[in-house]
Amino acid sequence: MGRMSVLVGCEYSGTVRNAFADAGHDAWSCDLIASDDNSNKHVIGDVLDVIKSRHWDIILIFPPCTAICVSGNRWYGEGQPKHDKRQKAVKWTADLWNLATSVCDHVAMENPVGVLPKMAALKPTQYIQPWQFGHAESKKTGLWLHGLPKLCVTNDVKKEFDNLPANLKHKIHYMPPSDDRWKKRSVTYAGVAQAMAKQWSIAVGGKASRDKGKRGEREAAAALREVLGIEARRGVQYQGGPDSPDVSTELDSQLHIEVKRTERLSLWDALDQAHEDAGDRPAMVLHRKNGKRWVVIHYLDDLPAISTAIQGK
Repeated sequence: MGRMSVLVGCEYSGTVRNAFADAGHDAWSCDLIASDDNSNKHVIGDVLDVIKSRHWDIILIFPPCTAICVSGNRWYGEGQPKHDKRQKAVKWTADLWNLATSVCDHVAMENPVGVLPKMAALKPTQYIQPWQFGHAESKKTGLWLHGLPKLCVTNDVKKEFDNLPANLKHKIHYMPPSDDRWKKRSVTYAGVAQAMAKQWSIAVGGKASRDKGKRGEREAAAALREVLGIEARRGVQYQGGPDSPDVSTELDSQLHIEVKRTERLSLWDALDQAHEDAGDRPAMVLHRKNGKRWVVIHYLDDLPAISTAIQGK
């Protein structure tokens, strides 16, 4: 699984950001207020601007729910004094979703049961409960997913939940008034955050790694054609099978070439794999990381045979 750039928009707690960071990713959060943990991976600013500021492999957004959740109908419902604020909040949230999904292939939006399906034609992909992820509490929450799989239950504690008194089952509802009540109510449960990080890292990381590998093989073939003047193309593209070499050249009978387009190379593992696939032929590994030129790695005693193959083409 490769290291991915992850943006957690409208989050100040750092719960989801830290879950993705713990999974090895370059994870950032942003909000109009400072983060609770004073992280240097938090941007204070407009989430719309942060989304547009760079490439993101995954975007997760947690837009404010006060005006758009059904629990606020008595203040924000049609005919109520704050209904215009609900309309503005719905439009802003829909615009946020549309922007994120237009620039990123993997997007998730989280919000409690609300009016987005009716007022913005945005129907959630799934609903989840905290008790499905190890927290014996109730808070039905919608997930809107773009290019991401549904979350799978990780720790079902429904039996424990069922035996609790109402004030513990519904902690959010029974939470006493306070200046920061809105903040406490909006923090993502740790079990949910960990499920997001683990499951979506696997789902996106595997695909991203495969896509990067394909691009690397095309780049390597182009470099071989330019530098050595030999015919070269992606092995799967040319030979059409899963056992095809990374790059197929006119020297295949004399030389095996392995391609590693990765930020971190395990040199000896790469050489061992190349020689295992090469059989009796000499082997070399082409490696490049972002922002660097291609390098060639091979054993010194293979150099004469490699030189002979290239010079005699």
